Amino acid sequence: MGVAEEFLENGYKFTKEQNQEQKVYILDLASEMLRYKRAKNKIEKKEYVQDLMTILKQRSQINIKSNYPVEKPARPLDGHKTSRLQFLADEDSFLISFKPSFHDIYDIEKGFIEGAYINFFDLALRYEHGGNLKFEKFDIVNISSYAPRETFFKLLSWEILFGFERNFKDEMQFQLKGGAGYSYQSFGFLYYLFLNPAVYIWDDVSVSLSPKFGIIKNFSNFKIGATVYREFFSYGDEITQVEFFSTYNVYKDISLNLKYDITGHEEKASVSLFYYF
Repeated sequence: MGVAEEFLENGYKFTKEQNQEQKVYILDLASEMLRYKRAKNKIEKKEYVQDLMTILKQRSQINIKSNYPVEKPARPLDGHKTSRLQFLADEDSFLISFKPSFHDIYDIEKGFIEGAYINFFDLALRYEHGGNLKFEKFDIVNISSYAPRETFFKLLSWEILFGFERNFKDEMQFQLKGGAGYSYQSFGFLYYLFLNPAVYIWDDVSVSLSPKFGIIKNFSNFKIGATVYREFFSYGDEITQVEFFSTYNVYKDISLNLKYDITGHEEKASVSLFYYF
C-alpha cells in the first residue's frame, strides 16, 4: 500500500516522519485518487465531496506550490509515416514486404504510443538464392497492446494475429494467434509476459500453447528488444524461439533493423532497411 492509500485509510492523518514537501505530495495524490474513484463510480458522490473537501482544506494550509516535472512527449508529426516498405537480406535469401499501415514492434516509437502496435495487410515475398520466388506471409490483422500495469491502472495486455504464413514444411498455412498477459515498465524498460494459444490450418489442423516473455528499451532514435517463447503443439512437438532485434532511425522515414533469430537448433541473422511513406 502506498503512502496516499495509507493516508486515506488512516483518516487523513500524517505520520510524524513526513515533512511538508512529502505532505504536499500525499495530499495531491490522494485528491487525484478520489477523482479517479469517482470517475469509475467506486465512491458515492456525497462521500467523494466530503473527502475531497477535507483533503483540499489540509492542502490549503501548506504554502508550498506543487511542481511535478512532466516529460513532454514527441509530437505525432515527428514520427514516421504509416506505410512501410521493408527490404531484408540474410545468408539464404532476400525478402521484400509492404504494409499500408500502421506501426509495429520493430518501428521507432517517437510520435507513437509506446507498446501499441497495429498492422493491417502486411504482405511479404521471399526470393531465394536458387532463383525461387515465394509468397512468404500475409498478415491480415496483427494487433498488440502492451499496456503497463501501474498502481492505479491494472490493465490487461493482449494481442491477436490472423493471416497466412509459410511453415517449417515450406507450405502456406492459415494461422490464428491470440493471447493475454501483463506488461510492466521499470527503469525505461517495457517487459511483458503472455500466454498465447494458436490454431494452424493447412493439410490438417493443429493447435498450440506458448508462454512468451519479451522486453523492449526505447531511446530517442534507437530501439532494442528481445522475445523468447516455447510453443507446445497438440501433436506432441515443442519448439523454442528466441529473437533479438535493434532498430536505428537513420532519417525520419528511413530506419535500419538488425535481427538475430534462434529457432530450435537453427540460427539466422538478417539486416533490413525500412522506408516509410
